[in-house]
Amino acid sequence: MATLKAGWPPLTASRDGPRKTLHDRVLDLHHNTSVYLNHLKVHNQGIPKPLVELITNTHAVIEEVLKNPLGDDWRKAVADLREITLDIKKNTTSTQHVLTTQSIPLSTKVRSYAAAAAGAPPPGHTVSSHGSSSPGATPSELSKDREVIVKLPDAGAVSTFRRLKAVEIKNRAEKARVKASREAMAATLASIKFVAARQLKSGDLSLSLQTAQQAEIARCHPGWAKAFHQGAIVRLPTWGVVVHDVQVKSIGDLADPKEVKRVADQLLAENRFSWGEAKIVHLTWLTNRLSRARSLRNL
Repeated sequence: MATLKAGWPPLTASRDGPRKTLHDRVLDLHHNTSVYLNHLKVHNQGIPKPLVELITNTHAVIEEVLKNPLGDDWRKAVADLREITLDIKKNTTSTQHVLTTQSIPLSTKVRSYAAAAAGAPPPGHTVSSHGSSSPGATPSELSKDREVIVKLPDAGAVSTFRRLKAVEIKNRAEKARVKASREAMAATLASIKFVAARQLKSGDLSLSLQTAQQAEIARCHPGWAKAFHQGAIVRLPTWGVVVHDVQVKSIGDLADPKEVKRVADQLLAENRFSWGEAKIVHLTWLTNRLSRARSLRNL
């Protein structure tokens, strides 16, 4: 009597069945290979060894796929890359905004110092709301407050700028300011703007800003002047002060730097209340010492 061979278990679903997603098909394949392996353990039907190994390997690979789904690492990498791209785009947008606000408008309409000064905003000085009998500052005085002087070190530098137009000097100052503000990370220097320029008869450069406050900022960050010449310096404003009631015999030889420093320190100490944080840069007699004058001039 012949024994009946056990039939193969039915497949869960065919490839053309209702489940069409890749995930469902993987689950079906995992279930089918598991059922077939169990069936082969119970019923030895003389299946060729390579076929058994194929089913075994397929089942093992599917288990790994289910534990570590294909594409998770890629999806994570793509998500990280997207975050990095968004950060780069954000930083690029911010940088472009800063560069745009600091860009230099190369106007071809301004042909002279007078035209540039006329088109500039009004000075930062305003009329005080408090009552005062003192006369207001004249336009020329207000214009001087917006002016910064750059001293050139030699005749060669002076002759170089004699050949340039006023607008070219102004544009060079603007480029130097933008570069210096970036290198020093100085937000205040980045906020100012040169509006006009000219070369004085002395050879020095006169640069006008929008307000007196901006001129003071330009003096506090003088590094931009090096773009004109390595030896160029920003001249600080000075005022002449006449000191009275000084005993001539108490003053030594003002040609001696040590004596000049001693007298200057004494003057600053005695007048700190009225002068504030002043600095004496030059000290000399107002008149010939032989005339026994009792005054000093502090420039």
